[in-house]
Amino acid sequence: MKKSISLFLTMTAVLTIGFSACGNSQSNTADAPTDMKFVEVQGPVKAIIEGSATTNFDRSGQITSITNDDPANTPYTIQRNSDGQIVKLSFKETQETYGELPSEELEWTYTYTYDALGYVIETTETDPWSCTTFKFTNNGGRHGSARVKMEGKNDRAGIVTYSYPEVDAYGNWTKRKSNVVLSNGESDEKNEYYTSREIVYWEETSSDGQPKEK
Repeated sequence: MKKSISLFLTMTAVLTIGFSACGNSQSNTADAPTDMKFVEVQGPVKAIIEGSATTNFDRSGQITSITNDDPANTPYTIQRNSDGQIVKLSFKETQETYGELPSEELEWTYTYTYDALGYVIETTETDPWSCTTFKFTNNGGRHGSARVKMEGKNDRAGIVTYSYPEVDAYGNWTKRKSNVVLSNGESDEKNEYYTSREIVYWEETSSDGQPKEK
């Protein structure tokens, strides 16, 4: 089963979907921001848990690992560029086959391109059956409009509108609503999805390094 990583701010978003070829991601920023910009969250985040994937952070805001609690899946491999930005994530799933056939290993990859401010402006998701590229046209992250190419068994185009009915005290969403309108050029398909995630925070400390009083 495909696993996804949540990377959106707490605000309404509109995502426009089209078609394009899949390619490698490159960075065009000169600084090395923490991974907080990559995942677009605020506060002393320790972990983000969504589905079977857990994204772990150190106290500086860097991602240390992304694990899968599904035993059929490997942990995510994280590839960074010379600026320290994540440009590729991937994991593999062992899919059992029938009879005497050997198990099949499938791979999912996610690649990322950044703007000069260190925000992701393009993502490409590739699985064993399809390739989808999202090109975001807004400034400052993946919460605005985007042009998307979908290549695979069922090429379609459309619009995804995000809203966030539940956020926590730091302003990070814990429940996201996705309204999806897709078209194959002949008919429209409308769907509504909800995604929930749990965010775990480091205990904040005072200037002397001691835990703050709750």
